Amino acid sequence: MLKTTQKLELHYYFNDNSHSMNALVRNECEKEILLIFKELITSLEIDVDIESEAFLEGGLKEWWKLIGKNAPQITLLLAVLTIYLSQHPVENKELVNLQIENLKLDNEIKQNELKKIGKELKSEEEVTDELVQKVLEKINYDYKLLWYKSNFYKKLNLYQKVNKISTQKLDENNNPIGNEKTVLRNEFSKFVIFDKFEIE
Repeated sequence: MLKTTQKLELHYYFNDNSHSMNALVRNECEKEILLIFKELITSLEIDVDIESEAFLEGGLKEWWKLIGKNAPQITLLLAVLTIYLSQHPVENKELVNLQIENLKLDNEIKQNELKKIGKELKSEEEVTDELVQKVLEKINYDYKLLWYKSNFYKKLNLYQKVNKISTQKLDENNNPIGNEKTVLRNEFSKFVIFDKFEIE
């Protein structure tokens, strides 16, 4: 069983001692993370609101608090997202139209499976590492999520000031839960999908 959590921290580490970031870059990156949140919330059919909290110094830390009635669902969502953002895409090569069409069909099947997981999740004891891995396996080929994550890292890769990022689950008092997931600058390009396709 994973410890219940409601918050996710995204920490940008800079190559200087500053605590500021270009606002346009930060907002563009935040948009991609929120699109990933939205897609996962829809896929798992979780009734939740996302609030942004004031951030602290130390690089730049962005906090999102999830507010909903089902704590196990929120815990699962944050556990999946924390790992997903630091996980390299299964394949990082050009995607052709046929592959995308197959992904769309496959995604429909996986969406139904994810909805079932989200609906049936009732207790904290059900949120295990195995369940998190099961969800990750189902979303690893989701073309929308891959594209949003690719956009996030593409923007960071162009912004030289960020030398690494990390994601961390937090408890209500902003204490870390579990291990921080870190991605170094030299890994950013591994997340970028080079073929251009439109997200519907």
